Amino acid sequence: MPMPPEFDIVGWLEETYAVKRRSLSDWLEVFERELDENLANGIISLKSVIAYQRPIRFEEVSFKDAAIVFTPVCWKEIVEC
Repeated sequence: MPMPPEFDIVGWLEETYAVKRRSLSDWLEVFERELDENLANGIISLKSVIAYQRPIRFEEVSFKDAAIVFTPVCWKEIVEC
């Protein structure tokens, strides 16, 4: 599978897997599909690009709390769920 352009990973995932992201659940679904596909093709690690921009320290939050802030923070346009 070709690699996505760095500037449009979300658009590439939507097009590749025919999934529109409207919520955190949508994002997790497409991410897990891509991860499963890559695992089947021999992927051996994951890289977090955020590590170059801040310390790697992720606070544990509930799915509900994450879903509330996910859409407005992560997307160019605000999508009502």
